[in-house]
Amino acid sequence: MGRSNTIWIALSGIAGFGVLVVLVGCTTEIPSERPLRMPTVLPADPQTPPAKLSADDVLAQAIAAVGRNDLAAAAAVIGMLPAVERGAVVGELVVTIVSQDLAQAGRVAQAMPPGQLLSEATEVAAHAMLAHDPAVAVAWALGSISPTVDYATRQAVADGWAGRDPQGAMQHFLGLPGSVGRNELLVYAAAGWAKRAATAALAWARALPSGEDQLRVATSVSFAVARTEPERADELLAMLPEGREQRLLIGAIGQTWIARNPTAAWAWARKFPPGPARYSAINGIETGLGRWRYPRSIFDSRGISASDRLAMEAMGSAGALALGDAKAMAVGLDRDRVLRREFEDALRESPARAASWLTALPLPDRRDEMVDEVARRWLTTNPPAAKEWMEQNRLPPERQAQLRREVLP
Repeated sequence: MGRSNTIWIALSGIAGFGVLVVLVGCTTEIPSERPLRMPTVLPADPQTPPAKLSADDVLAQAIAAVGRNDLAAAAAVIGMLPAVERGAVVGELVVTIVSQDLAQAGRVAQAMPPGQLLSEATEVAAHAMLAHDPAVAVAWALGSISPTVDYATRQAVADGWAGRDPQGAMQHFLGLPGSVGRNELLVYAAAGWAKRAATAALAWARALPSGEDQLRVATSVSFAVARTEPERADELLAMLPEGREQRLLIGAIGQTWIARNPTAAWAWARKFPPGPARYSAINGIETGLGRWRYPRSIFDSRGISASDRLAMEAMGSAGALALGDAKAMAVGLDRDRVLRREFEDALRESPARAASWLTALPLPDRRDEMVDEVARRWLTTNPPAAKEWMEQNRLPPERQAQLRREVLP
């Protein structure tokens, strides 16, 4: 057993002839008296966990990265910190850079990842720029980077200036050449003013000359006040002409008011004659309640009137579905087909419009694929608003996280 063996391999069946192939010299020593042993594997050295960077270390590395003009590296090193520590470090970083280079501080803020860090960084940079030179801050806000960054920057500059000098901010924005960015600054400043001093903002908006800017400012101010003082409903509705924007405002008032004073909210809704305004009021109230069930007492017991039919046409399938009975659907609406068509129309207009439309639907009719489609589209243009909408609609945290992973870098 311990000697060399010559291995013979016979191969047959090739073209009908027996072929013998001899491999000579291939020898193998096979020990027979000692058991085979597996090679010894030494245990690996224990891995030393990497040292956790302190907030001061991260700040120092981020400042050094900015000095090299490597803003991506600065954002990456900040991302190594726990989420609860990042905001303070970002604020310190921007403040440090502001003292050296105002324009660079703005670029650093805009290099932060979308979400809370971007919002906090742009807010710090905006306040620093406004204190130094408001014109520099406005130029920074009007520079286009991406929809997400533009939104955060313009919101921070407009709201920051409105907090310091609302009338000065509004006059300055009105005097800028017409553009999407200029209009956004005007709207954000109006809303910021209304949150702090509703009466003064409403009076200023009413005093503007009629035109697109007056309607733009009045709409922004009215919606901001509706969130905090729905009892001023009549005053707010007088600011807007009848139409889509006023109906949306009615819904916003109902949604807020029902949480503050249900009796007063229902009484206010019933004051509207049957039609689009009443549907909007009830829709808003039901949304505020977290359900959708149109009260039968609202309607004429004889059934759907002509005005109700016109209202349903104006409001689309949501108005019909709100009735919650077979008579409403007997108008001839194919539920799934109409829902999809209206959803696509709303989404073409904007993710915000589609989100509002979906929120107004009864819960059973809020298709998951529609919710996901709105969230994905909105996350690319306005992550903070999309996140807030997903939370308000009670999307499970894991589903929210999945949607963000699919869209955000």
